[in-house]
Amino acid sequence: MTGKESVFFWFTTSELLDYFQITRKTLYTKKKLLLHGIHYKKKYPKRTKSELLWRLDLLEEILGNPVPAFQKQVLENALQGKITCNF
Repeated sequence: MTGKESVFFWFTTSELLDYFQITRKTLYTKKKLLLHGIHYKKKYPKRTKSELLWRLDLLEEILGNPVPAFQKQVLENALQGKITCNF
């Protein structure tokens, strides 16, 4: 890894739903606008029914701005290692 590469944080579906205050149905309706590997990925790529992980920063453009209080709490928890996020 070179010094200029970005670190991306991937969040679980539950974390994403809390962040944007949307329902699972709304998320999966919008999923047709998203690209696998860019907006979301499987947590365990070789498993058929693996949990999905999401890039919150890219989804803001598609899902709209998050509720500020939830945005702040999710990001603080991620930075403090209190929630599951992979990078």
